Order: sequence, then structure tokens, then C-alpha cells
Amino acid sequence: MYSYKLREQGLLSLLLLAYVVVRSFYLDAVPRWDAATYWGGIASAIEATKNSSSLTDLPRVILDTYNVFGHSAMGYVGLLVMGQLFDYPNLFILNVTHLLLATFSVFCAFKIFRWFVPGERHLPEVLLATAIFALDPLFFATSIFINTDFPVLVFFTAALAALLYGRYGWFAIASLFMIFSKATGTIFWISLIGGIGLYGLIILCREISAGRRPALSGLFPPTGILAVKHQLPFSTIVYRILCIGLPGIAFKLYTIAQQGAMWTASSGIKFDSKGWNCFGFNTRVMSNRAGEIFILNFHWVLVLIIVFALLIGYGRHIERSKKKSIAIIESRAIESVSMESVSPVAALMDPRAEYSQSVIAEPDSNYAEAVVAENNRWWGLLPVVMCFFTFVAFNLTYITYIIPRYVVYGGFFLILFALLALQFAAGSRKTRSVILAITFILFTAQTFRTIDPLSKWLFGSTAFSEHRILQIDSPGEAQGNGFVYNAEFAMLDKLLNRMQKAIPIKRDTTIITWDKDSGYSWFTRGDTFVNATTLERTIDKRNSFRYNVIEVSDLHRAIAPPHAIYIYMPWLAQFSDEEKELAHLRQFYEVSTAEDVGFQGYSLRLYRLTRLNQ
Repeated sequence: MYSYKLREQGLLSLLLLAYVVVRSFYLDAVPRWDAATYWGGIASAIEATKNSSSLTDLPRVILDTYNVFGHSAMGYVGLLVMGQLFDYPNLFILNVTHLLLATFSVFCAFKIFRWFVPGERHLPEVLLATAIFALDPLFFATSIFINTDFPVLVFFTAALAALLYGRYGWFAIASLFMIFSKATGTIFWISLIGGIGLYGLIILCREISAGRRPALSGLFPPTGILAVKHQLPFSTIVYRILCIGLPGIAFKLYTIAQQGAMWTASSGIKFDSKGWNCFGFNTRVMSNRAGEIFILNFHWVLVLIIVFALLIGYGRHIERSKKKSIAIIESRAIESVSMESVSPVAALMDPRAEYSQSVIAEPDSNYAEAVVAENNRWWGLLPVVMCFFTFVAFNLTYITYIIPRYVVYGGFFLILFALLALQFAAGSRKTRSVILAITFILFTAQTFRTIDPLSKWLFGSTAFSEHRILQIDSPGEAQGNGFVYNAEFAMLDKLLNRMQKAIPIKRDTTIITWDKDSGYSWFTRGDTFVNATTLERTIDKRNSFRYNVIEVSDLHRAIAPPHAIYIYMPWLAQFSDEEKELAHLRQFYEVSTAEDVGFQGYSLRLYRLTRLNQ
């Protein structure tokens, strides 16, 4: 047993180490798009914390500055601020904090998968499922940059793992961080305690129907890796109830302190299918979100595994039930014939009869405990299924931006369901492992290159030099964030740094480009700069300068500088027309030949502009 545990821990450590190594290639990523906006808010929180005069001021500082843009994010932001207090601003510490959170979530996912599928023979499948989660393209991508959806997933997996293993204190802590990463964390908390409540209701009805008086401790789910029932003392019951309710109490106090504000852009809870930031049946939002949850990034492969596995498993269940019924009928017929032909004395003297009676009367206690534990394991699906259906219903009916990170949780649920469905359908461990291994290969490939043909067909794609990437976001809505569905978008950082060195960019360099909404396409909101020495993007304002940007559609003769650089970004082809923009620029400038700055088949195109003498 000890050697098996040592082997399990060793293999898990290798998997986590491999994940850390792969993710470490993105530790130089500078916040961009929404991440840059969040970083601007977090930078304000850091400065407010450093400038607070006393500890008594700290609670007000946290409430006023840590909840960036109205999100209940002070738990998540607090973790980022803690790292920056050692050295501010430090991009490496910022990204390492995110890497540690992501690695922690992968660890929690392993513990959850292991709880549902225990035993030494299932270890390879659990490790494969964990690797699939680690390389889920959307999870991998959202873990790179600052956002408030990624930490909700991190602490959701932590809260679920703590609940399954009966660590109610850790459940309370994880739930607090989940809720105070984004208000949507309350949805998962409510669903998790709803699963506990549903279990208690089922047990209550079962006990009453059996004519037994239900004990209060019996209404709590069984805990631990074997999901074993325990007789709980009253103090433990009170402690668990307190841990379950504490996150909700804390969130209620927060809303009182914030005068009910959950999100600055929210219009409150209302139903209006033609509205915005409210609930309703908007076919565009519903179809796009359903695609992001069930199809994007080879998720459709997981859906197919689940559907076919359930169909096969159900068919085999029916077949086994028929065979069992036939066997029982035949057994009773044989027993009837035997009892007629054998005397009672001879039957009692038969050693085989003695053996069978002893087995029935005194079954092996360890085997009995294992059977009871396996019977008690079903309860874990209650909170998971409730969370999944609530998550799907919320995202299909809440009308807001089309941004993939809003549904980052979907991959975890589908991977878990696929793992369980395979246990139901495939008796061969080799078959299950091969299917999971193929899925892992597809997910890994999609993480670094957009190859999923169904996703390309459903969402549409746009050329990015020698490659094509998806175009998920809707025109006019948060441009840029729709590209964050796998790690391929991070290539832009490499390109931007190379392009800035090729110019070479200076303090007085003017960039002309398609730059709608103050920087979502490339130049970022928030505190991001160009390092004056390395000419690379940075969050450190020391020895740095900001970009000078003019949107090409705003350019006219009065503001046209003597020299400028026009940048064409090919992934914005649905918004930006290179030929039309060049024709507009030629009214004021002599335009140089195109210069492509490339990296691994991706490139940006720049033109040097010299104003015409007119």
C-alpha cells in the first residue's frame, strides 16, 4: 500500500512539474486587452496599500480598491497584491502567482478525479484526465493573463475537492476566495451547498420511508476517499454548518458594505431578451455560448465520448439485468429440483452447503465496508451536476459580451463526466486509457495551434500570416478578448517586442493603426509601457515610455506628424482593411514598402511613413 501511494505521488509530481515547465514559457507575458485594464486597477490597489498610514485604514482600502471595476475580487486581487508588495512592479512575480494558482487547480482536479475513480488500476486514467485538464486550451490561455474568471475556477476545484474529502474548514476558505474573485463564484457556492442539501433530503426521505428516525449527523454526506459514513458529535455538526454558511454570510456583509453593488456595469437582476447585462433569451448569445461550452477546443470530442459511453453503458446495463433475471429463474428451478431429490439430512451434511451458508452469514468485513463505501460514493455527483447545470443555464441566459473566458469552467465538467462515462461503458482499462490519450493529444495540439475543424467552421477564422485563428468575439464588442481561447494569442507578445526593435521605437515615435476602443486591438489600456532600453513591453514605468497612437480613421492633415509607422495586424481582417487604410494614408504620406516582422509563421506588417510636402 505504501509503495503504491509513493508511486501515485511520484507520478502526480512529475505531471505537475511538466505542466510548470510548459507554462513557464509564458512568464514574460505582459497584460493585454482586459488583462491590462485589470492590471491598471490592481496597480491602483497596490499603491493605495503601500500608502495606507495604518492598519485601521486597510479594510477601507481593500473594499475601495481591491474590488476592481465593481467585481467582488478582493480575495484574488489580494493574492496578486501580496506578491507585488515585495517588489513593485514585478512582471515575473505577477505571472508566477498565476502559475502557482493554475498548478494548484490542476492538483485539485487530480484529487477530484481520484475521489470519483479510486484504486490502483485506475491511476493511469486519472493522470490522463488530469493532463487533459491541465492542457485544456481555454484553461491554459486564461491562466496566462489577469482576469477574474480564472481564479473562480481555481477555487471552485479547491472547494469541491475539500467538500468531497470532508475538509469543511478548507471548503469555507476556498469558497471565500471563489466568491471574492468574481460575483459569479456565489453561483457555484450556492450550487455546492445545494448538492449537500439535496443529499440530506434524499437520506431524510429514505429514513422516513423505512420507518426510522433520521439522525442529524446522518444527513451530512460521507467523507474521505472511501466516502464512509461517520457518527458525528454535535460540535462537529455545528462546525460543518458554520463552514458551509460562512461564505454566504461574508458575501452578504460585503454587499451591505458596498451598498449592494456587485458589478459597476450591472443593471440588476431583470429579464429582458433585448437588454444588456441582464437575463433573457437572446439567440445570438445562447448559440455562441453553447458552442463555446460544448464544441470549442475539441470539447465536442468530450461530448461525443460522454454520449456514446452512456448509450453503450446503458445498453450493457439492460443486457446484464436480463441475464441476471434469467440466472435467478434458472437457479430457483435447480434449487427446487435439488430439494425434492435430496433429503434434508444429506443436505445438511453436504460441506458445500455449509460453506455457502457461512459466506452468507459472515461476509468478509473489509469487502462489506468497500461495498458500502462504493454505494455512498454516488452523492459526489449531486453538487457537481448542480454546478454544471447552473453554470450552463446562467451562461446561456445572461446577455453580455461574447468572451470565451466566461465559460472556462466548462472543460473541467466535461472532462470529469467523460472520465466517469468511460468507467460505465468500457470494461477494458486499455480502451479507456487509449481514448483519454487521444483526447489529450488533441487538446495539447489545440492549445498551441488552432487545428479543431469544427470550431473553425462554427466560429469562423481569420488568417494570421501562415496560420488561422478563431474569430470568436462579435464585431464592436471587446475586440481582442475573443482571441483568448488558446495559447496561440500569446505569440503577439513575441511579435510586438520584435517589431518594436525593428522600428526601433522611441519616445516620440507615432504609431498609426486600427485601434478601436482605446487599445483593445494591440496597444493596451492600463499601466503598460515600452522599456526604453530593451524596447520590449513592460508594466514597469521606470525607464519606460508610453505609446503614441493615432487611429487611422481619425488621421487628418492637421494632426499628421512628419514621420510615423503604420502597423497592419492581420488577425483583425474583419475590422481592418489594409488596402483602404493605405489609400487613406497616401493622401498625407509617402509610404514605404512593407516590412514583415515574423516569428514561427506569425507576422506583423509595418510601413514607414514620411509626410508629403503639401
